[in-house]
Amino acid sequence: MRKSKEIADLKKREDKLMEQHIKNVESTDLHNYGLYENVIFYFEQRKLIIDDEEISMNPQTAILLQNFLDAPIYR
Repeated sequence: MRKSKEIADLKKREDKLMEQHIKNVESTDLHNYGLYENVIFYFEQRKLIIDDEEISMNPQTAILLQNFLDAPIYR
């Protein structure tokens, strides 16, 4: 009985963390994503901007990140 309560508590905490994460992911345009205040992902340019630093991505990484962000669980 105690283990099932611990599992239920863990699931509640996980759900709460997921809700917080979902609120932080906002789609600002069709292919631009504001992940946090200082993090923006530009799909067409294949760039991740963190503060003033630009990180270039290869096409496969950009597509994978876009699909991850567009997944229904994160909307």
